[in-house]
Amino acid sequence: FIKRICFKALKPFVKKEKLKRFYSQDYNSLSPVMQQSFIKIVNEHLDDRLNLITAPTLAVVGKNDKDTPLYMAKKIAKGVKNGKLTVINGAGHFAFVDKPYIFNVEVREFLLS
Repeated sequence: FIKRICFKALKPFVKKEKLKRFYSQDYNSLSPVMQQSFIKIVNEHLDDRLNLITAPTLAVVGKNDKDTPLYMAKKIAKGVKNGKLTVINGAGHFAFVDKPYIFNVEVREFLLS
């Protein structure tokens, strides 16, 4: 949140190259065309439509995820009628890569329930 406020405050006064430290690793790895798509995707908010999802839904998030923080996953799990949240300790944005065994166990248990 603070990072975003700082970015918005600096953006009008600082060259784009100097602001790269504010961008995610995912964003920086994209081509310029894909960066424009990425911006549109991450700025699209569908919170008011979460209640339309009625299928059981599992939101899995790494506790150390800096790209999609825990508060966002909590909001999704709460907004979906049959939503469940699983937080994986010691994992980041790619929890399925960081902790594949734990991730697979959680998903398997969810699917079998």
